[in-house]
Formats: sequence, structure tokens, C-alpha cells
Amino acid sequence: MVKRGKGGPKAKAEAKSPGKPAVPAAARKARLRYWDENVPDQFVFYVRDGKVLKNLKELVAALDRMTDDVFNHHANREKNDFSNWIKDIMQHHDLAHNILGKNRMGAKETIVFYVKRKTGKSAL
Repeated sequence: MVKRGKGGPKAKAEAKSPGKPAVPAAARKARLRYWDENVPDQFVFYVRDGKVLKNLKELVAALDRMTDDVFNHHANREKNDFSNWIKDIMQHHDLAHNILGKNRMGAKETIVFYVKRKTGKSAL
């Protein structure tokens, strides 16, 4: 005969953290990997103008300041280096897809919106 306690697995999980109120999963926001955490050194992004980008926060700042010529060197009809970096290195596939075809400021706004949606915090 198996003796059953009250509640099941959820009750056991809550019992392990006494004194802390339970926060519904929908209310918790995830930390967005590579927003301000750097990618490994071998995967940094080398911008045509000489800047080196290590995370999404630096990309947002760079998009704000780079010329359209520099942006268009990396993102055009043949390729989108920014999208590839975000998809292949950072593993943010939906963000990478959403910046395709955007101009410089459109890409920046898309990243900022994505960060806010994922973290609940302003990206600026």
C-alpha cells in the first residue's frame, strides 16, 4: 500500500521554500540571454566600421549610431549578418526572423520591443 501525502509534487516544491510567496509562472519574466551578457569571445560581431559587438545591448547602441551605409553592408537583399548572429550565436530565432527586411532603425525598434516583451523591462 502506498501512503499518499497532501498536495503532491506542487505542494512539495512549495514546502521547500518557506516564507516565499508563490509567483505564478505567467508573472515571472525570464532573463534574456545575451542582452547584457557577452557572447563567447570567438563569436563577437565585427562591424564594418571597426566596432566589436558582444551582446544585444551593444547592438542596439550601435544601430542607433551607425551609418546607413555600414548597416546596409551587413543587411541587404543578399544577406543579413545581424539576423544570422542573433539566430546562430544567441539562439533567438524569432527575433532574428523579425529583423529581416527592416532598415536600421526598424531593426533597433524590433530588438527593443523583443527585449521588453521577454523581460518586462525597457531596453533603453
